[in-house]
Amino acid sequence: MEDGATLRALRTQLRKIPVEAVPGEDHHHGVAVVRHLCIPDQSVLETALSRPKVAEVAAAALLELDPADWAVSSALTTISRQWLQYGPGGQDVLALTPYPA
Repeated sequence: MEDGATLRALRTQLRKIPVEAVPGEDHHHGVAVVRHLCIPDQSVLETALSRPKVAEVAAAALLELDPADWAVSSALTTISRQWLQYGPGGQDVLALTPYPA
């Protein structure tokens, strides 16, 4: 799969995570809530996060989330962490990202 198709497949899987908007205290800004975290298809995660350009786009999108969307950020971080924990043995995780340790 090319990077564009891989990114689209990842987005499709992530859209399956139910996100609910709950009104904030000021009633102007809602807060995104993930009440039930469903883990996307592991093969899609493997394909997407193993491709440096796709992983970089995903990381950039995660970093651009509004602070009020902390629950979404936390859910995506959990999904990424689980993928890293259950990835192939001996995998050099740091080699998957262009960011320095």
